[in-house]
Parts: sequence; structure tokens; C-alpha cells
Amino acid sequence: GLFIELKVKSPFKQNGELLKDEHLEAQQKTISELNEKGYFACFSWGFEMTAEIINKYMAEKKIN
Repeated sequence: GLFIELKVKSPFKQNGELLKDEHLEAQQKTISELNEKGYFACFSWGFEMTAEIINKYMAEKKIN
């Protein structure tokens, strides 16, 4: 399965660290747990980024 947490802007600092926010940290924990269970889960912001994630996921599913 694919889980995308949609955001208006990046939840990450320029250095790649997650912004300090209790809500974002809880979401990141859930994303990590889903990934550990074999799902693909991530944050996404903007149409282009989200479309790329979906297209890549669907292409990989066609191969498998």
C-alpha cells in the first residue's frame, strides 16, 4: 500500500531534519511504522512531487 501525508510546504529543515513540531513528529513516527510493515509511506508537498511518488509507486507495482 501507499500512504502519502500531504503538506502545503516541506516539513523538513534545509539540512533534512524534521521541523520541531509534536504533530509532525507523530506523523513521522506513523510513517516509519508503516514503512517497517512493508508499506510505502512518506511526506509530500506540491503536485509535481506527489505525482512523481504515485507514478513511481505504480510503475514498481507493475514490475512486481
